[in-house]
Amino acid sequence: MRELMRSVAKGRLKALGADRINRRMNMTDQHGTPNWRRVIDGDLAKRADAAQRMEGLKAKRKLKKVSA
Repeated sequence: MRELMRSVAKGRLKALGADRINRRMNMTDQHGTPNWRRVIDGDLAKRADAAQRMEGLKAKRKLKKVSA
């Protein structure tokens, strides 16, 4: 279960625009809470969830219409 939660946290950190995601996963705040836990159910959870949803809604590429 933990590995699934961490993979969700990686996606959320990527959506937030974090660089070096694997390094950022274990960084802690002043209370000792790691970032991966913060984006799952901490203070960053709401913002990270919204960012991940918006990233999913963006089109990856636009197709051009070509005449036959």
